[in-house]
Amino acid sequence: VNRQNKTFRPDKPLQQEYPDEMTPIMDLKEDQPAVPVYARAQAEVRLYLEVVEDAQPPPAHPSGGVAAAPPFATPGEYADTYGAPPVGAGAVGALVDPMDADVSLTYPMLRPDDIFLFVKFFDPLEQSLTFVGTHLARFSDRLSSLVPVLRALRGLPENVELEVYEEVEFEAQVPFTRIVEAKTLKEAELQHGDIIVFQTLPIPEPPGGGAATATVATPMAVDASAGEPGVGPLDPSVAPVPMTIPHFFEAVKNRVTVHLFKLPQVSDTANIREREPPIKLQMDKRMTYDDVVAAVGRAVGCNPAHVRLTMHNCYTEQPKPQPLKYRGVEQLLEMLMSFQKTSDTLYYEVLDIPLVEYDSKKSLKVSWHNQQCEETKVLNLLLAKETTVGQALEMIAQQVDLELPTADSAGVVYPVSKRLRMLELFTARIYKVFAYDEMIENINDQYWTIRAEEVPMEEREMGPDDRLVHVRHFHNDVKLSMINNFGDPFMVMLTPADTQGTVRRRIAQRLKMTEEDFAQFKIATINFGRVSYLDDTEPVLGRFRSQETAATGNFDDYLGIEHPGPPAGPQARKRLTSRYHDKPIKIYG
Repeated sequence: VNRQNKTFRPDKPLQQEYPDEMTPIMDLKEDQPAVPVYARAQAEVRLYLEVVEDAQPPPAHPSGGVAAAPPFATPGEYADTYGAPPVGAGAVGALVDPMDADVSLTYPMLRPDDIFLFVKFFDPLEQSLTFVGTHLARFSDRLSSLVPVLRALRGLPENVELEVYEEVEFEAQVPFTRIVEAKTLKEAELQHGDIIVFQTLPIPEPPGGGAATATVATPMAVDASAGEPGVGPLDPSVAPVPMTIPHFFEAVKNRVTVHLFKLPQVSDTANIREREPPIKLQMDKRMTYDDVVAAVGRAVGCNPAHVRLTMHNCYTEQPKPQPLKYRGVEQLLEMLMSFQKTSDTLYYEVLDIPLVEYDSKKSLKVSWHNQQCEETKVLNLLLAKETTVGQALEMIAQQVDLELPTADSAGVVYPVSKRLRMLELFTARIYKVFAYDEMIENINDQYWTIRAEEVPMEEREMGPDDRLVHVRHFHNDVKLSMINNFGDPFMVMLTPADTQGTVRRRIAQRLKMTEEDFAQFKIATINFGRVSYLDDTEPVLGRFRSQETAATGNFDDYLGIEHPGPPAGPQARKRLTSRYHDKPIKIYG
């Protein structure tokens, strides 16, 4: 039957409840009074069959009702104690004298107060759990009645002491009830199909010493042959070996094989689990953060203090964007949970410095661009959180090749605010020019693209009436009536006297293009998505509205370089067209 604890156990001997062997098999259903009859008719029929060999008559029952329970009742004993049994050679449960030579089939009969038990033995030194057989006990039996039978089933000496438990369930939780002499099996609420687990006393010391009743158990496999190839047991130095029955079952329930992958680069995350064979580690879900990184460090061969872990996203099948902080979670179970779904995958990386020191700093990914607005280098900075943007730019200047002079004609060195700047970009647009006293702790390089570049020479000597405006590449999609920005945006200085011709020459010089090559492009001002082409003699600066911050320009007013067609190259076209067409989505239940 299916019990309330979600386990399936034998419940009723058929020869007592169903004396007529002609009873239809579909009528042998478990009792479900709360379920309608029509629903019960669809239930499964679960039967347990055990072949009993060499059935012997029971020994004399001693006074007090305490004895090893007989496997079966003989016809005479059953009739004297419980009344006449079913009759007829064809009746299920009919009792036949075993001395009758004309009868070849005997149905073993259970007494009404018999209880059918399964028995397992736990060996803490071997870390093995073995099924040793079944046993028919009496509801009136106590622990002293069970112990001799358990010793005999395992072949133990008569003077060995035993610790006996009832295994209640395993799926939802692992509760164990210790069987004591003070209660009979009926008072202990045992019934048909219950499981008895026992081990010898005293409890031995675990390998390598330590407490015998560990609160965090090793996830060693119950049977080594059942483990995955290439997966070894956990190092006992991470968690003590469980030496008692409850702790062993807790360890088995909480063990998990973790697939450990090296964290790929951002541009190389697709199908990482298919390309790279993982490191398989047998772990315990209750392991602490320190235990997990210690196991990973031993498997990888590095200092555990330098290990940084990243969780797995079960829906995207990719690493999560944010790695785990030092002791950011308490247990392995939290590392394997992703949006209420359990995973068996973790990603690791080995840092140059300890993670606790790394977390005290700010990592900043900066893209360095040359004067042609081309990315030439990607810098991964590790800075103190109180570092300012100006200080970060000074560090960047020492790691890149500068194209422009650092001093004026008189030899006076320009300050960093005149030489370098840091920008915040997203989708081919400049959204912010960072102030030089801004803390880098406030910069988000996960969502935005952070760019650093040299300030052009003409911008270092800007007059009070000069302004910086944004310049973007765009393609005018006539069919969709939309402007598509692409490429690397930049800024250009405008003076009150600048016309279209001077602006075109300044932009062409910035991009290192000849006037003939630049002639294929049109220059226009764009205000809130409206394109206005420039006249040859009209001052360009008059097309731009006033702005609060002269250094950054206005987001909605910018100069556009119109390209005759969409961006060239399959990847560029893919990025452009994917914005305006329906994309398939995957819905997870």
